[in-house]
Amino acid sequence: MDTCSKTSDTCAPEKMEGEGTSSQNHDPGHYNFTVRPGLNSHTQKNELTQKSVEFKFSTKLNCLYVKKLAVCPFGISTSDVPPEGSRVKIHVFSADNVPVMRCKAHTSASSNFEGVHFVSPWHFMRCDNDSSVYHCDESGELSIYLPYIKPECVAENVENVAFLCSSQHCIKKQLFIKFSLMNCDEILGYQIFGLHVCSSPGRDYFNHEAGKTSIKRRRKNPAGNDDPGRPSETALPPSQERYQLLIKKEWICQYILKINRGLDLMEAVPLEDQERYLRRYRAGQDASSHRAGESTSSSDTRTILRRVLVKC
Repeated sequence: MDTCSKTSDTCAPEKMEGEGTSSQNHDPGHYNFTVRPGLNSHTQKNELTQKSVEFKFSTKLNCLYVKKLAVCPFGISTSDVPPEGSRVKIHVFSADNVPVMRCKAHTSASSNFEGVHFVSPWHFMRCDNDSSVYHCDESGELSIYLPYIKPECVAENVENVAFLCSSQHCIKKQLFIKFSLMNCDEILGYQIFGLHVCSSPGRDYFNHEAGKTSIKRRRKNPAGNDDPGRPSETALPPSQERYQLLIKKEWICQYILKINRGLDLMEAVPLEDQERYLRRYRAGQDASSHRAGESTSSSDTRTILRRVLVKC
């Protein structure tokens, strides 16, 4: 149970991409509080290897790219020993400062990171530290608190965190993750990173650093023309493009053929002639219906007379 009261430390940076780690995103404080996301993910030089990684940090964009459900290590360190009882608060928020929760589809589904009676099913993150405390304040902000003790034998503490939903397909917002060194209500230092949870971190890392937002596959030119600006000699104009439909039932095919023929006739016949033909067709339909009604009534009359004659 969280005993410290809420501290308003959620503040979305005005600009994250392309600025690196600015003073707005990192305030180390007196204890030089520092967080290294992904640790040594930048040491791999092979581009093909980097595209298959589960997490990748962009120093240029100050953004962490991580695969959904992948365990990502964070190195947390201070230069001096903070006061006793200091903790590290981790929380994710969106650009509009709205608390980020796990989507409903994944909340109801089972996960390897939690048991049946997990106390915080709505939390967007999971930490494998047994001392982690999952907290939700009155405003709905979800966070994780970790006890911080400066290590003696190593340079930093390593905390493994996993993210359970995709920021693109589930949350559909630009996300940020904030690490704060706190002593009860006082913030001793903090650091903010962009957070991009996706299915292919390496691919999005390279595309975003190159200024690309999506991958556009180039279609093969049917004429073998290598110049994309030169139109193909065999390519059809948009108005004459042809498409193929796979239809399994014959009656549906006949209806579609009738519709297609009607559209062709509408383009071939002027509007005035269309109206004249429609009036002639409707008049013929009305006359046929009237004759059919008269023949039906006369046949009914003859049937009644025959019945009367038989009875007499």
